[in-house]
Amino acid sequence: MSFLYPGFLWALTALAIPLAIHLFQFRRYRTLYFPQTQFLEQVQQNTRSLRRLRHWLVLLLRMLALAALVLAFARPYFPAAGGAAPGQKQSFVLYLDNSYSMTLSGPQGPLLNQARAQAAQLLSSLPRQAQVRVLTNDFTPRQQRYHSPTQALRLIDQIQPSPAYRSGTAIQQRIKASRPNVDLPDSSQVQVFWFSDFQRQPFGQLDFANSSQWRHHLIPLRPHTRETNLSIDSLWWGRPVLQPGFEQTLHVRVRNHDSSAVKDLPLKTRINGQLVGSATLTVPALSTATATFYYTPQKMGHYRGRVQIEGESIPFDNTLHFAFSTREPTRVVSLGLQSELPLLKQLYADSLFQYQSFALNNVDYGALAEAQLVLLHTRQSPSSGLVEALQERLAEGGHLWLVPSRRESSTRQWLKVLQLKPGPAAFRPDTLRARTIHSQDPFYEGVFESPPEDARLPRVFGYYPLPREKRRPLLSLSNGDPLVAYYPQAAGKIFLSAVSPAPESSAFYRHPIAVPLLLNAALFQAAFPTPYLRAGQKSAFLSFPSPTQSEQAVHLETPKGELIPPQRQAAGKLKVFLPPSHLAPGQYPLRLDTVLLGYAAVNGHPQESILRYRKLQQGLNKQASAPTEGSEWPQQIEANFQGEPLSSWFIGIGLLLLLLEMATLKFWRS
Repeated sequence: MSFLYPGFLWALTALAIPLAIHLFQFRRYRTLYFPQTQFLEQVQQNTRSLRRLRHWLVLLLRMLALAALVLAFARPYFPAAGGAAPGQKQSFVLYLDNSYSMTLSGPQGPLLNQARAQAAQLLSSLPRQAQVRVLTNDFTPRQQRYHSPTQALRLIDQIQPSPAYRSGTAIQQRIKASRPNVDLPDSSQVQVFWFSDFQRQPFGQLDFANSSQWRHHLIPLRPHTRETNLSIDSLWWGRPVLQPGFEQTLHVRVRNHDSSAVKDLPLKTRINGQLVGSATLTVPALSTATATFYYTPQKMGHYRGRVQIEGESIPFDNTLHFAFSTREPTRVVSLGLQSELPLLKQLYADSLFQYQSFALNNVDYGALAEAQLVLLHTRQSPSSGLVEALQERLAEGGHLWLVPSRRESSTRQWLKVLQLKPGPAAFRPDTLRARTIHSQDPFYEGVFESPPEDARLPRVFGYYPLPREKRRPLLSLSNGDPLVAYYPQAAGKIFLSAVSPAPESSAFYRHPIAVPLLLNAALFQAAFPTPYLRAGQKSAFLSFPSPTQSEQAVHLETPKGELIPPQRQAAGKLKVFLPPSHLAPGQYPLRLDTVLLGYAAVNGHPQESILRYRKLQQGLNKQASAPTEGSEWPQQIEANFQGEPLSSWFIGIGLLLLLLEMATLKFWRS
């Protein structure tokens, strides 16, 4: 038997008080004189012995009753196997999973509320000298410290659902990181209580081996069984051309996590608060379905949107936030093609483009640094300054279209400096006709209503065989050699035609098939803006044009104040990453000084939507335990951890002894 408050046993010294009273009685006796005492002596002797026996019995009952009350206040108990030794300092860690999946309803309301109530019940039974650490998915610095049970109870009352997503391994590492801060003997164990739904994905790799200094207690909280569980899986643009007046295609994928199909699922899209489209989906069991929306922005600016599933029972993953900004007209620069291809000026005369043309010996490098597409004639040998400027544009996601000349030496030099190897073979003066349009390539998207058949394509009278490495053909000749192909280079692409613009070489640059290729090469940028960020994506970022002559950092506006997210400049772009603090799903303005750069659309982690749970009895070792499925917590954990309290027994014994004393005084008379 052990005592929770052994210091109270000093009160047993009070037993000397009734003993002293009994031994030192201050009652005075009187002498009575009788004429004859022969018959009274024996009666007097017998009565005095019985009175002395009754007095000793009453004294014993009083002292035992007082001792029982003292022991009751010392809180005696039989320690359990998991309990600490008497007087030993104890440390506890309470992890409460506050992810969005814990907002689902269980038998007694939301799971997070159940976890808070059970944690509070556990804290109320801990000794006052215990040190308690409260941990959630937020991983705040305050959660690294230990507190008294009363302070820990206040922290538990403040826990709210969080978008932070943590794996079981990360939580374990966070728990173990605080061991040096615990003032405990080396042989003692820290009691760790896990309150969570234990989803299979984040907690599947949870391992308690080699943790002799930790004793883990896993308390599972399960939601009600639901018939359907759907989530918005992803969203992407069909055409990477975000300009006013250009119709945008928005694709939304919905995932069904259950084993039964869902029919007539309503899906709605809103942009800047206005409903722009709705759809009805049939999502097969354990599969996905995709809806397509169309939207045409009318002006330059920044747009905020969200896609929402209507009427689904699990709400936290039914909305996906996104954002985008329409950009300025695409800048197109041609070098050395003003006389060879004068039709380029007419081709890029639309308001979607800003076209400029320069001679090869008079290049405006300022205009070149802002161009999304550069068309270059290879009739002159490359200069180091021009090559460096073109490589910078490719690194920043720009495109380059090379138009070869009949001068093989200069064409070979350009391909060499642009790392297109091996270079073209000798010019072939063959007469061929283009035959194959590779319409499945994304650069043909929206050009044809159906795959073209027997189209009258241009004829060539001589061409260069194009390099084979990393080649992606767009248009091929009848012998299989490509007439136009492109090559991924850095963050951009290099387009290369096999014919020169001279009429005696080919009519390709005057044929209608060249129009969509030249237009889409300018419109379809390689660096397409990210529509949204996901919680937990450390490498994902938003890209903006690099600010000029500004020493201010980009700040992100939240309802709780401004944050400075991680950011860096590279290759003429400003990359903004998610801040370390966890943001609730929504759209947040990004500003540089007072200028609005755009919006950061943030969404929760997709793994939260997979509501499959781990069976805790599998894979646990002697350092971890979990209640049996269907049992009531906290009775099972309390019996294992706290032992059997005995205070009520001693109080009952004390009351019984007092009753016996009263009965002795009343019924045992002299």
